[in-house]
Amino acid sequence: MVGTVEGEPTKPFAWITFRDLVAAPLAPGQINGSRLRHRVLLVRTNRGQLVKLQVHAGKDLTVRRLVVHSPEGSIQKISCNLRIASGQRLDVEAGVVKTRYGDLLWGRARDGSSVLTSLGKAALYAFPGFDEVVFSELLEGKYRKQPVELSSDSCQVVFLRLDKGRYAKLLVEVGKAILHVRHLAVYDSKGNVVRRNSGLRLHSGERLDVKGGRLLKTRGDIYWRRDRHGITFLLPIGAVRLLNLERFRSGAYVTLLAREPIRQALVWVDERGTRSFDHWTPEERMALSHFVCLREMNQELPIAGPPALNAQGAMSSQDAWTIYLAHVVQSLWTEANTRTPWRLNNNVEALSHLFDMRKLMGYVPGTGHIFGVMGEITSWNPKLAYDFLVNEVGRGYNMRSTIMRLVDWGRDHLVHIDNYGGPFRSDADQLEYLYGYRGLPPVERIISPLPNAQRSGGRRRITAGCWCTSGFLAAVLRTVNVPVRHGRSTFYRDSPRPEERGDVVHSRPEFFLNDLYLTHGDDPYIAWVLSGRNPDRNVPIQRIFLEGAQIRELIDAPSRQPGQTLGQAAAANANRHLASLAVEFKTDYLLSMRCRNVRTGSTELADALRRATYSDDEIRAIEAACDRAVEANPGGCSSLLF
Repeated sequence: MVGTVEGEPTKPFAWITFRDLVAAPLAPGQINGSRLRHRVLLVRTNRGQLVKLQVHAGKDLTVRRLVVHSPEGSIQKISCNLRIASGQRLDVEAGVVKTRYGDLLWGRARDGSSVLTSLGKAALYAFPGFDEVVFSELLEGKYRKQPVELSSDSCQVVFLRLDKGRYAKLLVEVGKAILHVRHLAVYDSKGNVVRRNSGLRLHSGERLDVKGGRLLKTRGDIYWRRDRHGITFLLPIGAVRLLNLERFRSGAYVTLLAREPIRQALVWVDERGTRSFDHWTPEERMALSHFVCLREMNQELPIAGPPALNAQGAMSSQDAWTIYLAHVVQSLWTEANTRTPWRLNNNVEALSHLFDMRKLMGYVPGTGHIFGVMGEITSWNPKLAYDFLVNEVGRGYNMRSTIMRLVDWGRDHLVHIDNYGGPFRSDADQLEYLYGYRGLPPVERIISPLPNAQRSGGRRRITAGCWCTSGFLAAVLRTVNVPVRHGRSTFYRDSPRPEERGDVVHSRPEFFLNDLYLTHGDDPYIAWVLSGRNPDRNVPIQRIFLEGAQIRELIDAPSRQPGQTLGQAAAANANRHLASLAVEFKTDYLLSMRCRNVRTGSTELADALRRATYSDDEIRAIEAACDRAVEANPGGCSSLLF
């Protein structure tokens, strides 16, 4: 026999991680069915996959939950509610009950008892149970006179400190209207077990005398109640103190998922159709719960890196589901742990940008899931983006200041891709050269670039244009529940080649909850507003933004001169907006152009200002103002950055 430990697991199913699977002393053998009531099994399959199963043995063996991990730790499959009759086998990896082959056999021993047997190279281990908790472990806990939140989907171990140096351990399970005390053990001050009980049923309003193993109407040691969100709590009475082996309060997540707007926003799309949270399968809900636990424990989610892509540039449904869940859990975790000064409200559009898969990635039937919806970025690891925002950029005191900080970081660190590193045979070749990935640029390669994508000793990072920058800003800000809408601006493109001239659609980020808009995703690092050496001449970052009304007036529906296209009018307005900031603050870029004009006789500055719709009289006045600013600048032209 292996793992022959009686009683239910002390560690909740969801808290048993891949690390536990790797460390478990797995071995071939048998486990008697009497030892498989409300147990967690760890299994290594014949093909080397590592699996945890929540089982309950009766006449049949019921597998309530099953999670399959690859040898590298990624989740391969989740199954629920499998029933194995005597003589049947379980293909654990596939989550399928069979009559032939498989990894585990549920059958009869010679004495007539039920046993679970590993087959072939499969190995198993019963996770340590309730009866293995020893007195010394009870003494180590930090007990509090506070309610303990009880899990609604599994048995749970709770420790109690009683009076006169006595302690107790309880195994409890929440029912619809009853708290089941599956097992109870009381220790005296010397560690001797002085009472054992099992099968107690505690109704609402009743109290449990733990020391006596009795149900009472008054006095007692503990009682339970359920709040308006359906969360069940165990409460101490008098001198009793409680310790729960759970590591976080799941009630905050229950409360969030009880909110109708959030459930409606949680939309997933695959080959089976479009469905909101209320229509998710039990396996899908269990996967969400599993990811929540991993995030709470600060464990790596089962995502190895940017997803593999097929010939059409799409990822597998499993990779897409894993990445989507990671983003959902990040937003829930941020709110549940109040990691920001702002709270999630019930704004439908805001919630959709945080929880609806269709705002993160697209789905093409017959092809698969594809990034590009929120911008041209591969956002596969939201925790990485969150850590970057908090540790390198710095979260602001509100949404607005957080947006400003990140955009300001972009001004100081990002530079447009253009043909950098080329020429290349294809866009994919250039992306692989710069980002090490033939798909859209991964977020982490904007944050921590490969040597090929560094400029100025690594200070400047290459962004693949406005579509990439819009996606990058959205990917980072959504980790702190700042939704970013992916907007579009139409600008005229001039070119020496007539066939390349015309109006072109560009990308822009829209921070709609704060009525903040950029005319173009490239705005932060447009030369007009780049930071220079003198902070007093730098454009304050908040000035590059426009309000929604201004965007509609200047970009989306601008006034046009006769014969002027929408893109020409919008481009002129966008250019004037940023150029006017350079003129107002006398930026290093503006003064550097004037210095070159004076030194070489070029018309560089005048040409740039004309493209920004300045008249000749205005240009002469600006040139004179630049001359005065250069004269007043310590070091003159030589101290300017550009």
